[in-house]
Amino acid sequence: MESKKLSITIKNFGKKNELMQLVFTGLFLILALLGIIYNWRNGIALLLIFLLIFLNQKFQPRFSFLIIVYILSMVLISLIPEIELVEVIATSLFLSPLFFYDSIYQSFKYLRKDDTFEVFSLDFKTLKCLHTEDNDYKSYALNPKQFVKTFRLSEINSFVFKNNNLSVLTKNGIIRPRELNPQNLNDINVFLKENFPDKLNMETEYQKALKAENLVYLSKLLLIIPIIIVSLVIYFFGDNGRDHLVTYSSILILIIFYIFLIIRIKIKK
Repeated sequence: MESKKLSITIKNFGKKNELMQLVFTGLFLILALLGIIYNWRNGIALLLIFLLIFLNQKFQPRFSFLIIVYILSMVLISLIPEIELVEVIATSLFLSPLFFYDSIYQSFKYLRKDDTFEVFSLDFKTLKCLHTEDNDYKSYALNPKQFVKTFRLSEINSFVFKNNNLSVLTKNGIIRPRELNPQNLNDINVFLKENFPDKLNMETEYQKALKAENLVYLSKLLLIIPIIIVSLVIYFFGDNGRDHLVTYSSILILIIFYIFLIIRIKIKK
């Protein structure tokens, strides 16, 4: 009985993503190059992208942390005389594919291969599926194959089917397997009814997990909003960083706010 396994595969999975990734990558990099040629000062965007790549490779932080670093960097860059902030932001966005250089290389490497890819598997020990953490849809669109995650069955509390979607409740949150069509969902449902009926559709647990997930998203949003507000204040009321009093005061208030927030979090712990 324990040899039973459900496996769902897709032929040539991700080929269209890989092709479009290469096309858009080339287009974006050409636009970035034109931006730097148009104004060499826009090259500071390239340095910023390299900094983000270094931080990601060295410390592997959450993507939200890199966004915060990016926004703070833009605030500081706006203080540099003769820098056109809008041009730097545009150039950095066009250079952003460099941040995903590894997935770009993998796309180029496997583009011509003809194969099948397992997008979901479930047995009596593990669940393997495509799952994006922190809603990292951009990276998923670039290289979905890298998002295969494996979970121990003992970590799973329930499988919930809602609105033609599958949600898997674990001790650490909600897993939402991707690339499953209605037939796949039906096969999974049948397999679960036969082998794990006690883990099916626990509505109370689902609502608790959903509430906890929403609180996490709200917390992340509250962390980013102050940076956005300060950036707007500096841009509109600080003459894009030229009014030093408004600019430095805004940055100081932002720093004090985050210090206060960190202290409060540590006290609660």
